[in-house]
Amino acid sequence: MRLKDKVVVITGAGSGIGKAMVEVFCYEGASVVAADWDNTSPGLVVSSIQSNGGSVVGIQGDVSNFEDDRAIIQKAISTYGGMDVLVHNAGIMDNMAPAGEFDQATLEKVMGVNSYGPLYLINIAPPHFLSQGKGVIVNTASVAGIG
Repeated sequence: MRLKDKVVVITGAGSGIGKAMVEVFCYEGASVVAADWDNTSPGLVVSSIQSNGGSVVGIQGDVSNFEDDRAIIQKAISTYGGMDVLVHNAGIMDNMAPAGEFDQATLEKVMGVNSYGPLYLINIAPPHFLSQGKGVIVNTASVAGIG
């Protein structure tokens, strides 16, 4: 219960590392907002954790969309009264297309989620943290190797 009374927002929470983070943060006592762009993933994570007594709500949102990011942060504030930690975990790849072979739409989506998403959230979160006098932002990143 090291995170009792803390509110954590986690993006990319529907699967993989994001889902595992939701589980661990809830296990440690945090109240979590689990955000993912897949319509069904947040609900699946939420029902699994709530059935084990965890405090979590889900929200569908695309981090490459500024208004979706506002809604994700607002979900924490309206549900739990604030936010202590923002974990930007959402990330996508380009389907391992060789340089020069991926299309513009793929490039824009990858840059939107992996670059603009963290910047949008970093823009939206600080006023909430400043009003509370504290807050933490964690950005995760992955690199795919070509072998």
